[in-house]
Amino acid sequence: MKIINKFFLLGVGVLLTLGVVSCNNEKEPNTSQEKEAKTYMALSLNMPMGSFRANADGQDKPNPDFNYVGKWAGKDLIKTISVYMIATDNSSIEKQEDLNYGDYYNAPTPAGDDKVVLTPKKGVKVTTLVGKEVVVYVLLNASDKAKAVLNAASAADFKQKYKDVIELSTKNEALATSNIAPEATAAGKIAKKNGTDNETIMMTCLEPSSPITLEQYVTELDALAGVKNQAKVSVERTVARVMVSIGKESYEIKDKVTQDVIGTLKEIRYVVAQGERKVFISKNSGDPTNNTWKTPGSDFVPNANNFHTNAADWYDYASLWEEHKSNDSQISGTLLPTIDAYNQNKETVTTELEKSLSGKFLLPNTHKFGATKDLSNYKKGNTAYILVRAKFDPKPEIFADKGKVAYKSGDDFYIGTNGKFYAKIENVRDPEAGGVKGMNANKYVKGKVLYFAWLNPDKNDDKAWLNSPVVRNNIYHVHISGFKSIGVNWNPLVPNPNPDDPKNPNNPDPNPNEPGYDPKDNPIKPEDPLSNDDTYMSVQVTVLPWLVHSYSIELGF
Repeated sequence: MKIINKFFLLGVGVLLTLGVVSCNNEKEPNTSQEKEAKTYMALSLNMPMGSFRANADGQDKPNPDFNYVGKWAGKDLIKTISVYMIATDNSSIEKQEDLNYGDYYNAPTPAGDDKVVLTPKKGVKVTTLVGKEVVVYVLLNASDKAKAVLNAASAADFKQKYKDVIELSTKNEALATSNIAPEATAAGKIAKKNGTDNETIMMTCLEPSSPITLEQYVTELDALAGVKNQAKVSVERTVARVMVSIGKESYEIKDKVTQDVIGTLKEIRYVVAQGERKVFISKNSGDPTNNTWKTPGSDFVPNANNFHTNAADWYDYASLWEEHKSNDSQISGTLLPTIDAYNQNKETVTTELEKSLSGKFLLPNTHKFGATKDLSNYKKGNTAYILVRAKFDPKPEIFADKGKVAYKSGDDFYIGTNGKFYAKIENVRDPEAGGVKGMNANKYVKGKVLYFAWLNPDKNDDKAWLNSPVVRNNIYHVHISGFKSIGVNWNPLVPNPNPDDPKNPNNPDPNPNEPGYDPKDNPIKPEDPLSNDDTYMSVQVTVLPWLVHSYSIELGF
């Protein structure tokens, strides 16, 4: 595989100033407004750009490792804000949930390339915390499950509850059997596109505000201006995003030896899978030596036995069924946008994002980072992946069948273990028809072929890939620059309730090989490291904050 380049873009900052009103009855107010409120507090929010620890996986840096290219402000629609104020002596807590953004704030205003400013137009009443030292947490566009956890929290345990895990899709929901909408995925429960205008995404703060004491009788204007009673909190989007583009709509595939054209690849589409189905409300620190930001499934490492029984405990596979077509002659998935002048810079990616909000949301997925395949816990069966589907239309003259009916475009075809193409399965083992006695063959249903790519690989060389961390508030852009050969004929990275039965109801791309002819040679094994012994595709990736990462890759054997 030829890696053209890799880069990555991080989600940019949101600066939110929240006005909070504090009431106290010690002094009779002079105006009707003062009778309702005696003190105001302002809360500023911004998106963090990263810490400055030197962690092994490089995800702690302002410009995270692997394919980073810059930042994108995003097109966020903030509908609700929930505010949680906790006395630092753990004596009391006040919660203001689902405040309507339009009632309390003006429209978000971009402020340069790295933040968006949210300015308040109304204060929020506080009733018991006047004169107390407090810290402040927030949730933007909060999910019901996150609010339920925090509603049950006390002042003493709120900090821990704010880092609790929430299950966004059940295990059954993570294993679909038919076409689904994006909202049915785990990430779709907390991140939604509103056409191409904007998107509504749950956001949380990494840490609460620094402690402040709520002084009495601070005017609303002084609080909002930051003269007194102002707390500052950083927020970030809870999901990650993957965006895939392609250089052109179809590609000629050549024979690896003769370099003669053997067919055309077209109808190229994609889906994404193996993001997690659970998420921590707020980002959780992991082991600073090898996993900066842990996720609920960070410790799961698949092997040949536990993938089918345990992978769905952690990962979302329902996303494989997005834009699914029941007709085998049609390719399922999302059509790839064409970027014919991809040049490895941020503007290439952000132009497409601004125009159409391309990409899919998924929940973060990280593991132990390692410098060798034995030290890394990133495996094919626990790492978020992109599945590219396409239709291969082989030239009739490449078929090895002799004296039989010619291949028709759109029919099934077979590739024997000798590397030759066959139009009929009975010809595969018939020497008089060009076959080989006892030979097996892979079946390609209606010409469908599959390719795999990781979201954020750590090396330029696909044969050296070991780690691929997917972190919230990052956009991972993968640009497909070409295809070197046809891909595989099915997807083994979907848990099967009955591994001995190839007809997995949860897999939209199950093993189609004819009984007795299956060569069992698919090189995609859940327990294997991420590196490719064979090359499937050529990809360039970019990641945006929104950090942006991007790289280019050529797919194929």
